[in-house]
Amino acid sequence: MPGYGNNTNFLKGLESRRLKYLGAVAKNRKIWLNQSGENWQKIRLDEYAKSLPEEDFTPVSLNLNKPKTLWVATGTAELSRLQGERTFAIVMNASSYADATEIDYFITNEDSEKVTAEWVVNTGASQFCKC
Repeated sequence: MPGYGNNTNFLKGLESRRLKYLGAVAKNRKIWLNQSGENWQKIRLDEYAKSLPEEDFTPVSLNLNKPKTLWVATGTAELSRLQGERTFAIVMNASSYADATEIDYFITNEDSEKVTAEWVVNTGASQFCKC
């Protein structure tokens, strides 16, 4: 489910106004991961999600009309045309990528220390997420 997180000019505009955002991005969005020091890896978000072990995902329970659990992994990476690292989140309806039938991807400019699995879900990913 692509969202305004794919519109780099829009994100730059929000950031120039010092506004925080949590935006949905396409699974084929490419990110740059810092492997160590000067070693950067360019990878699609969905390929990165596939590479994560199950223990990297944190379960978050939602008590909506029907209780459900979402699994969330977060990380930091750089994106083309944006300076500096941003935090991204992968939100799924299962504990592993292989078992998930719904997977959504998000980006935020919020402080990476603040961006926990619970923060992602409570800030609004559960509203966007088909999970």
